[in-house]
Amino acid sequence: MRAKCPNCGGEIVENDRTFQCEHAYPEKACDFTMWKDSFKNFWKMDLTEDLLDRILADGEEVELTRKSKAGKEYTAKYNIAKNEAGYWGLNLVEFVNKN
Repeated sequence: MRAKCPNCGGEIVENDRTFQCEHAYPEKACDFTMWKDSFKNFWKMDLTEDLLDRILADGEEVELTRKSKAGKEYTAKYNIAKNEAGYWGLNLVEFVNKN
């Protein structure tokens, strides 16, 4: 993986359930973790190494197309951020195409 941890600059490692910073376990020096199941449940797509590289590389924004609860497709730009609860995930930057 070419992208580095957005929190401390460490290497990102993959296991069965997460992508996380090399310093997240066992020393818990960094809290960057992206849960694959949570990502799939919310975004309805797999969190892959390629997608995470695109999101993390140079703070790049990534465009994703999703369906609203009403069933209409929309495209928006997202970046990586930590939410108020302390979990890492995608943050809406702007809508590109909202029908």
